Amino acid sequence: MSKGKRDRYPSEFKFHIAREAMKGMLKKAIALSLLFLTGWVSGKASLTRTDAYALIQGETFVCNLQSAKNFNFNFKDAASNMSIISSIVWYHGRNANEAEHFYLDQSEDNWPVFDIQETEVAGGKQLILQSKNNEFSLTRTIGIWDDVEALTLKYELFALDTRLYASVNFPIMRVVKEVDSVSYNLEGTQDGYATEAMPSADKLARAHLIFLHSSSLKRTILVVPNLNAPLSNGELVGLAPAFGDAKWCKNLSFNHLYHPLVNFKRAGDKQVFECAMAVFDGDSLTDEMKGKAKEIAKRFGFKPPKFRLHGIDENQLLPSELSGVLHRGEGMLFWQEISSKRVHPETALPSSSLPNVKVNLARNEAESVQLVFNCDENTVMDSIEVSPLSNGENETLSAENIELQFLEYQEMHNNFTAQGMSTMAGDKLLPLELPCAIKERNQVLWMTVTCPKTQKAGTYSGSIMLKWHNSKSGQAILPIQVNVWNFTLPEQPNYTAYGLLWNTPKDMRKSTMELASKYRHTTTVFYGGKSEYKKIYKDGVFSNTDEFELAKYAMEKLNYKFITIPHFFMGAWNWTPDKKVNFNDLMIDSPDFESQTREYLTACVKQFKEVGIEKNLTAYMWDEVTKPMYEAVAKTTKICKEISPDIRVLTVGAPDEGVLKNSDITVAGAPCNWWGPLAKKRIEQASQEGKEVWVYLNGSISPVLPLMSTRMITWRCWGMGLTGFLYWTMDYQWKGNFSAHGLNWKFYPPVKEGEPVPSVRLAVMRDGIDDYDYLVLAKRQLSPEQWRQVETMIVPLASPDDEPNVDPVSLVKTRNELGEWLSKCLTNGQQD
Repeated sequence: MSKGKRDRYPSEFKFHIAREAMKGMLKKAIALSLLFLTGWVSGKASLTRTDAYALIQGETFVCNLQSAKNFNFNFKDAASNMSIISSIVWYHGRNANEAEHFYLDQSEDNWPVFDIQETEVAGGKQLILQSKNNEFSLTRTIGIWDDVEALTLKYELFALDTRLYASVNFPIMRVVKEVDSVSYNLEGTQDGYATEAMPSADKLARAHLIFLHSSSLKRTILVVPNLNAPLSNGELVGLAPAFGDAKWCKNLSFNHLYHPLVNFKRAGDKQVFECAMAVFDGDSLTDEMKGKAKEIAKRFGFKPPKFRLHGIDENQLLPSELSGVLHRGEGMLFWQEISSKRVHPETALPSSSLPNVKVNLARNEAESVQLVFNCDENTVMDSIEVSPLSNGENETLSAENIELQFLEYQEMHNNFTAQGMSTMAGDKLLPLELPCAIKERNQVLWMTVTCPKTQKAGTYSGSIMLKWHNSKSGQAILPIQVNVWNFTLPEQPNYTAYGLLWNTPKDMRKSTMELASKYRHTTTVFYGGKSEYKKIYKDGVFSNTDEFELAKYAMEKLNYKFITIPHFFMGAWNWTPDKKVNFNDLMIDSPDFESQTREYLTACVKQFKEVGIEKNLTAYMWDEVTKPMYEAVAKTTKICKEISPDIRVLTVGAPDEGVLKNSDITVAGAPCNWWGPLAKKRIEQASQEGKEVWVYLNGSISPVLPLMSTRMITWRCWGMGLTGFLYWTMDYQWKGNFSAHGLNWKFYPPVKEGEPVPSVRLAVMRDGIDDYDYLVLAKRQLSPEQWRQVETMIVPLASPDDEPNVDPVSLVKTRNELGEWLSKCLTNGQQD
């Protein structure tokens, strides 16, 4: 062991490794000999500990925790001595000085142990190991028992800082690849079971007796998790297991069902996981195994899940307090809901009434509202007509500025739906085609009002006429009131929403970009990756000049904020200096790398210059960089700046000095694990230097989460000093299953040839982007005293230091109050 390695431990854990290892091997050999020669009485277990290891033995299992590996947990089959389960705590983290962040599995090998205690408890012994890294304190308690042939494992993970942390997979059990089927108890029973080769997460979500069968080992491993572990505040939010298949092992992970925005917040907050494990002869479920599993669960008090959902279901069965009934009668009821509150088929009807459909917005803004049809079965909507809106002074708002779309429900099956959430989420915004059968109890008509830049401020009134039939015909006229505030949002938003397009076909790229622009997004322009680059570029000349014209169209007609240099991607988080870069398959230190890179980049700049947009180029070369990549980032940035100082370099990585100094735009991970005082200072300094820091959204705007979590992204970014996001990706795996891939579907495949379909999350993102413009205008245009009052008003939604207010009603009220402020305070609605 090196001196550096040895010095990680307090003095009481320093030892002479050679001598002690020999002693340990001898003790282990003697112990194992006794195990097989004398035989153990069922349930009897022993614990042998030296400085080098702790050996825990039962009749059927062995657990050998070695000091050289930080006493990381492993669970072995005693007969074969084969390790069958190890574990990790996974998260993205940072080192002590925030000089480096990492994107790696944090196995227990990386959690130095600074204290070990062996304690006697009723009926057994416990080994308590105290570990710590820069962000968490980890207590592991391993128990062995005289009266039951099982081992218990308990993890307690404590936050060390008062700040928002990333979500933590806690822990992940790594299971041998030889596990080829899983049996699990069904909902609410300890007698009914199902067996599958690879059960999905939703099927395991409420299982607390899990059998992992291995035909090659002729063994079955039992895992009995306590799914009712509370958070530190006493909230019983529950755990959910999920089984997965990695390249070299199987994973059995356990995650708290918390809302992602309210995970670890304060120093001392903790998560708890505990389970019992046992090993049985045989590779298929037997009645004897079932009986033993029930005994073990009863022995340790691990009961079926009793938790209730909190936060993540956003009271899904209840409408918001701003909702209201608009019309009753003729087998049909119409009601209104705000756009940031998701409506499900099961959502209850509002108890109050509204006089009209009401929308507030600024000039050059689009704002949405939900009109919900609650009707008899077999109802068909025959026609929907919107009248022009008038302010009573010969000023009108054309009906063409009101778009109506049907919100189609998508079916999901996952951990959350298995806990009682609706399996149906309204997400797909379909063109309105009438007549149309109403298929769901609550059918949403998504109404979007777009206000022209030249519209006169004031209140405009009109109506929507609807006709339908079921057992009889009916019609209704719903009054509409649109309040146009006396200020105008900019053509190009102040917040940058950049989404990657991966699966959109080349012939649909333009229509997809136009749709993205409608929702205030900038996207990838050039089609394809490395293979496409080799087709369209040779010896300093491009053959796809039509795509450069498309880039010009995006900048001049679609208000794109920038164009990324095509096919210029170097490497992602697992790139190391001894690997070839993705861009041109060369080692970064090879003689040809710099010359070929300069040649290609020069050709790109020349081609962009010919179409007149060379000053709007961004080089997105590196993704999720870590410290070994910083030198490469610096080298490629230098090349870009020498070819054209106007090129802005975008790097995905945490706000480390090694990233910020070589990037014009740093796209950090989710604004949580790295969010500390030093990160704040760095972001402030970068902003003063004209640089930007964004957030990286990697499939995090889920259709299962409240729409509020989508809309408030920009509010949180405002409070953190972040000015944009990069979204990976908006069209991934279109041919896949919605439950598996819907997370990344911001665009859906076409229902009409060549025209992709937007998701409702895209519309809600647009509303959040417009909210950000409200904040920018307020800070720029209001007096210091007025702005201080606004800051007080938005703190619950935007503060980076406190738990955010995730109530959609609060956001709507704050936005409306801010709009009234701006309309009143900006002289004649004029602003820079």
